[in-house]
Amino acid sequence: MDLGERAVFWCSTDGPEENTKNALELDYCSFFAQFYWWSKKAAFSVRCIKE
Repeated sequence: MDLGERAVFWCSTDGPEENTKNALELDYCSFFAQFYWWSKKAAFSVRCIKE
């Protein structure tokens, strides 16, 4: 969905409703980033960061 226009990545924190997770959306067309929540069934990318 929206290939080349945006990217969405899961965050480690749960969303406000049951079976949701927070996610970060990066929009390449309008140059913004925002946090929001999605169903855990959505297929977004995961980026692992070593602490």
